[in-house]
Amino acid sequence: MYEQLQEKISSTDVIRWHPGQEVEDEWIADAEQELGVRLPPSYKWWLKTFGSGAVGGSEILTLAPPEFRDDADADLVYIHRLNRANPNWPEGRIFILQTSPEEVFYFDLGDVSANGEYAVFREDVFGAKPERYADSFSQFLERLIDEYA
Repeated sequence: MYEQLQEKISSTDVIRWHPGQEVEDEWIADAEQELGVRLPPSYKWWLKTFGSGAVGGSEILTLAPPEFRDDADADLVYIHRLNRANPNWPEGRIFILQTSPEEVFYFDLGDVSANGEYAVFREDVFGAKPERYADSFSQFLERLIDEYA
């Protein structure tokens, strides 16, 4: 299903990924339980196939082993906890990448497809209106590769 995307990721230097960092199913189940939502299928594929990676030096959030989650700066659940502690953080968002101090990407939990994919939005933290960036995490990765290549 994701063969072309896997080849695209494997053959580009836009996304630097780390072999041997694949995420285990138990970590995904633990994260989904704490978050209270199912993670999108293409994000789970990314986690189980590549595990983690970076774009321009910025880490795409991953899942650390639950016992190390509180010490993992690139852990999706840990960062979500920090964001939710901020009274200004909007509900219904799960942050996935910050490429610069001004630009963030997140899953919009209110914008979900029939197959469980959340739309990915890009927001300029200095006030620009959030923009729908991709219909799914897999499209998000493809667009990042195309834009940063």
